[in-house]
Amino acid sequence: MNDRRGFTLIEIIVTVILIGILASVAMTQYTAFVEKSRGMEAREVLLKSYGGYQRLMIDGETVGGSNPLSWTRLGMSDPNSAAQRYFNYAPVNNWNTPTAIRAERIGNTSRWLQMNLTTSVLTNSPEY
Repeated sequence: MNDRRGFTLIEIIVTVILIGILASVAMTQYTAFVEKSRGMEAREVLLKSYGGYQRLMIDGETVGGSNPLSWTRLGMSDPNSAAQRYFNYAPVNNWNTPTAIRAERIGNTSRWLQMNLTTSVLTNSPEY
């Protein structure tokens, strides 16, 4: 005469725990995906700056002294002036003798990408 239908308390608790575990794994993966996509955005800016630098060298223009490098001379707008940005972009030495352009994550400078302007080598922290 036990016609009760439904789930026991144990079944419901186990289900809720499993859903929680799956949600935490999904959130971790999503966060990593978002961070990687932001890194790709920084790579794009660095590759564009390298292309601009190479155009200057091909055209025989000098860099330094009274003719410092700038975002405008690289053929691009200043990426630091974007309304929503996740990186600070700057030359490694200074605009007179730049060896590389570096992108550091805002709020976490241990996450970075760097494009060497003379060798075209892109280096980065492990997250990217």
